[in-house]
Amino acid sequence: MFASCPRKLFSLFVLFVSLPARAQTPTTQSVLDHWAAAIGGREKLQALHGTYSRMHIEIGGIGGTVQTWEATDGKRREETRLGSLVREDTIFDGQDGWSRNAQGKLRPLAGADLEEQVTNAFLASFSQFFTGRRSGRVEYAGEEGNTWVLRLLPEGGRAVTEYIDKITGLPIKEVQRVEDREQVLYIEDYRDVDGLKFASRARQVTGGDEKYAVRLTLDEVRLDPPLAAALFTKPPAPAPDVHFPAGAQSVTLPFEYYGNNIWVQVQVNGSASQWFIFDTGAEMSVLNAPRAARLGLKPKGTMEGRGVGEKSIDIGAIENVHLTLGATQLDPRPIMSADLSMVESFTGRPLLGILGYDTLSSYVFEIDYAARHLILHDPRTFRAAGKGAAVPFIFEGQVPIINASVTMPGATPIEGRFMVDTGDSSAVDFNAPFVKKHNLIDLLGNNVGPAAGFGVGGETHQVSGRLTKLTIGPFDLSNPVARFSQDVKGGGANPDQAGLIGGQVLSRFTVTFDYGNQFMYLKPNADLPKPFDRDMSGLVLTAEGPEFHTYRVYKVLDHSPAAEIGIQSGDVLVRLEGKPAADYTLDAIEELFLKPGKQYRLEIEREGKAIPLVLKTRRMI
Repeated sequence: MFASCPRKLFSLFVLFVSLPARAQTPTTQSVLDHWAAAIGGREKLQALHGTYSRMHIEIGGIGGTVQTWEATDGKRREETRLGSLVREDTIFDGQDGWSRNAQGKLRPLAGADLEEQVTNAFLASFSQFFTGRRSGRVEYAGEEGNTWVLRLLPEGGRAVTEYIDKITGLPIKEVQRVEDREQVLYIEDYRDVDGLKFASRARQVTGGDEKYAVRLTLDEVRLDPPLAAALFTKPPAPAPDVHFPAGAQSVTLPFEYYGNNIWVQVQVNGSASQWFIFDTGAEMSVLNAPRAARLGLKPKGTMEGRGVGEKSIDIGAIENVHLTLGATQLDPRPIMSADLSMVESFTGRPLLGILGYDTLSSYVFEIDYAARHLILHDPRTFRAAGKGAAVPFIFEGQVPIINASVTMPGATPIEGRFMVDTGDSSAVDFNAPFVKKHNLIDLLGNNVGPAAGFGVGGETHQVSGRLTKLTIGPFDLSNPVARFSQDVKGGGANPDQAGLIGGQVLSRFTVTFDYGNQFMYLKPNADLPKPFDRDMSGLVLTAEGPEFHTYRVYKVLDHSPAAEIGIQSGDVLVRLEGKPAADYTLDAIEELFLKPGKQYRLEIEREGKAIPLVLKTRRMI
């Protein structure tokens, strides 16, 4: 539901300052030869065993440091510090890698995260110049303006495109794909260190948005420093950062299942309990900035936040936040802050925040959807026996990714990697690249319906349809309703994942997540065979006012019952079945519209006039 700023902060690579005379017709080898010679020569590079660098980093007005230790055999370690707000270590031993956050939480790198480190190791080992170091290839991609263009293709990593100035020989730009966007590192200056040239000032821009540019300045470089083996080995397990009542190995607390989301009450810095969404799809916990301000919590900095929807939002960071969840207390930590007013509007209730990876990873947590209980287990004493079928997952970013298969009408099963997202209200959402790759819209035939989706990044562009089957581990779920993204930006355009599996699927199980061992356990409940359905009105409502009891039509889906009786965006729902609309919650209204073949008496207000209508629901797919 909510994702962090881009994972890849920067890359540091050697630059060069002058070239021998240009070859008449550049080739891959000739450009590489010029590059290596101008850096300082292959002999110097081959004799180099490693480097240490320290850079100043600035993001959104927050300054800090990035320290990097790199060995030319591909091992590397990177430590990022933005004051007390951000602390992240990345360790890569040449094959495996780990990330450690501010609470010391350790997660193995996999998927796109591991590919990123493979690419960094390829560059750090100068493998573009020396065969036999790290596997990969280099392609000459032609000329662009005053640059030669080389594509570096590390085996098991991400492609990197280098733009090398024809006159100075300096790489002036480096381009990589990060999720759905291009990330560009603009090299603005360089420095000579003992005969080798290093990038000394750079600006990183993701998705073309200068507002969230990351600025990097080189403070120090050391050649061939001592590189202890411990730098590149898996760090030890962290000490617990959550405190259970004396003698307790687990704590049970109730939750409300509202809008297909899990709502739990949390105390913040000793406040009265307030509502949070419990969200495995959130890479970080986030406080709702306007409500946090009422508690005296003020964020620092302006960074980029992304999630569902095509737009970015501003996020800041709040220091030393104490969270109390049930009878457990978490150690103080920095927590991000963003304006979540849109989420409140589409859910229809006050929201203080979202609990994401940095909080959820402190527990083994068991979600009993049928009983509406959240059971928080101490990871040190948790036992999986009796919890159900084990489904392994990896982390990508800081969200769990499982393998599952989908069967489209008249087609064979298609395997994919899906985020498991308790913060998403749908059954299955497919990302646009996966939809296009497998021609999923064509496989639906004529059974394509309208759809609407919204998140912290605004509205998404989707259509809907039914799958024949979704298979997760040993379980087959028949005829789930799916949404098929048409987005070109945002979470729905991420090519690294097939899509996500949301609350409409997960609520048919008791689901246990063991983040430390990377297993999800599924135990079916009585809802497993229940048919999947979706809204049958075509109305998308938002809730307004201090009590969220004014219901305005945000959107009317094309060819829907609401469209056919003339309801328009901006109309206000005043009465429903003879009762004031304010007597209902938004969730209760949406529940009514899940029933097919029902007639509902409505009264809407448009430009001060009351208009009585009758809405008859029907399945649209």
